[in-house]
Amino acid sequence: MKITVNNVLGAVVIELLSGRRVVHRERFEGKTTTPYTRSIRQTIAFDSHRAVTNLNRDDLFTYGVEA
Repeated sequence: MKITVNNVLGAVVIELLSGRRVVHRERFEGKTTTPYTRSIRQTIAFDSHRAVTNLNRDDLFTYGVEA
């Protein structure tokens, strides 16, 4: 599985959920103005995801989760 973030200026946590329960979290910190991809090993099934941000500026922030 891969998680890609773009335009991070601060901190962001991507949460993977199964129902309403968080089954995995990935934290990204720092500054990037280009896409940054992190590969993770995820063995627990998830059905949705969300981003929890603490950014100085989040109007350009994007993320994607690829199974």
